[in-house]
Amino acid sequence: MSFKEMRMQNYSNFLIKSSYIYIIIPYFIFFFGWLKPLYALIMTVVIVYALLVIFRELTLSGTEDVTASTEDVQSPLQNKKIVLILVILILWAACTGMGGFGYQNGDYHQRNALLKNLIDQPYPVIYAPEYVSNNSIQNIRKDFHGSLALVYYFAFYLLPALFGKFLGWRAANTISFGYGLIGVLIAAAWIFKLAGRLSVRLTLLLVFFSGMDFVGYIILKLKIPAWTEHIEWWAVFWQYSSNTTLLFWVPHQGISAWILTSLLMNEALIRRSNRHVAFITAIGAFWSVWVCVGLLPFMISSILINRKKLGEVFTFQNVIAASLIVLLFALFYMSQIGGIQKMWLWQYINIYEARQSFLLFYLLEFVLLSAVCFDKTRNLWWWTAVVSLMLLPLYRIGVINDFVMRVSIPSLFVIMFYAGNSLINPSCNKLKKVAIFVIIALGALTPTTEIYRSLTRYKITPLRLERVQELASVPNSYNYFGYTDSVFFEYIAKRNKYNK
Repeated sequence: MSFKEMRMQNYSNFLIKSSYIYIIIPYFIFFFGWLKPLYALIMTVVIVYALLVIFRELTLSGTEDVTASTEDVQSPLQNKKIVLILVILILWAACTGMGGFGYQNGDYHQRNALLKNLIDQPYPVIYAPEYVSNNSIQNIRKDFHGSLALVYYFAFYLLPALFGKFLGWRAANTISFGYGLIGVLIAAAWIFKLAGRLSVRLTLLLVFFSGMDFVGYIILKLKIPAWTEHIEWWAVFWQYSSNTTLLFWVPHQGISAWILTSLLMNEALIRRSNRHVAFITAIGAFWSVWVCVGLLPFMISSILINRKKLGEVFTFQNVIAASLIVLLFALFYMSQIGGIQKMWLWQYINIYEARQSFLLFYLLEFVLLSAVCFDKTRNLWWWTAVVSLMLLPLYRIGVINDFVMRVSIPSLFVIMFYAGNSLINPSCNKLKKVAIFVIIALGALTPTTEIYRSLTRYKITPLRLERVQELASVPNSYNYFGYTDSVFFEYIAKRNKYNK
């Protein structure tokens, strides 16, 4: 192995390890905060052993995971490029609202309340009975008169909350921003690794990638939107969120999806291995149920791409660790109050009357870009992304259709990656590059409105603690609560004074 190959191998291994550690840190807090000691110990041993197996394999993997370009990563030009990339990503993160940096969009009413509860309450978070009676939480069973528990995918907020317990509200918000920024940097590093080069253009693509919402808005509403308007809902019933919208509204889902999709893509297409595919998919469970569901088709595609190595699926991390994670969090989420809307497309709209917005949604959000980016070399991963995006709008889950918005994140990330790869590929047809650039430039108007709104309402300090709403008083917050008479809280969770 040459010195350059060794250096790139070290970079690759460091990125993979950092990604696993970043995603898994909250699990350990959850295990010892929520589970009975025996279960906490079992889950910790299982996860640690799985990580040790994965890290040992990386050490022995040689050069199979190297995707370096011929550029000298230590040249002065590259050093300037690194600085510019860091400036772009830091400024982007500083506009998101994470940790109080930048304007906080509507979803932060729930996020701030969630963080406050995770700081103030003992673990597991179980509310006093009067908390239920003093707040109008929807959809509670008529026969339930006990305490409610916090049941949600709050992995992103656990590490900041842990610091907040010792250092206070401001420290928790600062850690929240730092944790989010590190996640953004890891996601960007993955794009460079998978593309085989450091690129300012790919960095800008990460920031500005979106469907052509601006065009759809003008066609359907016959007017130009205000620059501070949230225009993602132009199609009314469906939304495929831009990367900036994800980071500004649901950073926990966007960041985890980008990192886990990259890990899975690296495993399937670079390492050509099935040894960790189920484990990678499963560790998304505590970050976002929807992202985990969105990764499932890619896990299957990965196994099919490397079907000659089918036996590799049956590893400790895929079979034991992944199964235990999925089982644990399935029981946890099954405690939720429920009452979430679930229906097929034709059950909640008149398809004929909505045909224009439906067809425009497909065309402007991904079909045009996918068609322009298409070539005969596209693999099963590409087709998995396209087919997933075609099927998702046919089903609805949640008041605001979270199923479509969030399950789509891995697929949109894959489409973005292939579009970016075409743009930086010297052998790509120039006319094709121009078409891709025009589509992406029109799509970039959506993140521009999100960034502009944040800048015009910019704040650099977190919301004062006394102004944070009670979680139960935030509209549609019932999906944050669960019953304490469930299997999870009866047999697996630790006891506190409200679930003795």
